[in-house]
Amino acid sequence: MSAARQSRAGRTSTIRPCSILSLSLLLLSALPAHAAANFLLPLPPSKLSQQKGSVQLQPLQKEPLLRRETLTRIAVAPVAAPLLLRAVRTLLRLPRRLMSLVPARLPRWWQSSGLTANGVARAIFLGSNVAYLAAGVRLLSSATPTPLGWLMVACCAVSTAYHSMQCAHGCESEQAAKWCYIDTTVAVSSGLCFARAAGPRCLRLLPTIFGAFSLAFFLDVFSLGYTTTHSLWHVSSALAAVFVAR
Repeated sequence: MSAARQSRAGRTSTIRPCSILSLSLLLLSALPAHAAANFLLPLPPSKLSQQKGSVQLQPLQKEPLLRRETLTRIAVAPVAAPLLLRAVRTLLRLPRRLMSLVPARLPRWWQSSGLTANGVARAIFLGSNVAYLAAGVRLLSSATPTPLGWLMVACCAVSTAYHSMQCAHGCESEQAAKWCYIDTTVAVSSGLCFARAAGPRCLRLLPTIFGAFSLAFFLDVFSLGYTTTHSLWHVSSALAAVFVAR
């Protein structure tokens, strides 16, 4: 019995591979020629990537380590930095160069004299320039703001600088002379701008009164001394500007 079973198992093991091979050959013979060739050949990579459920792999693109804009900035920086530094230095030296163009001497008839040596009186003298600042704020904060207020602010700044040079270096010093030219230029220009903007309103009562007092204090008609009369001139001229522009 055992020998018979072994002979049957050997037959079965030899028959099965032959039957599978014959079945495969039978199926291939039933297919067309081109289908059989495609079935036997391996799929190309492009078709493998199109199979359902497969992951589409794209080739890696090498990006440049530095973009063109970055390279341009790096190349321009060594050239732009010295030019920028030179421009800053030129701007810082510009005020000094402009001041060197201003004359360092005043005519005899234009020089001021009689500034007090008292520290409190000098502080009041410098503080009288606040009248110009108050006039500028008044004009800029009115219901109809006018750019003439900025002229008053400029007069305050320049007049304070001029009289500070007088107190620090003396009325006949080079610094005071230079700032006197600047102060006179700003004051005359501002007066012309106010007169042109106001027109016939300059001849009204209040502008005329304060304008007359301003001229009298400037010429020291009341013989009160330079420190007092010039301080009152600051106040009266600022009031005249407010009434003219109103």
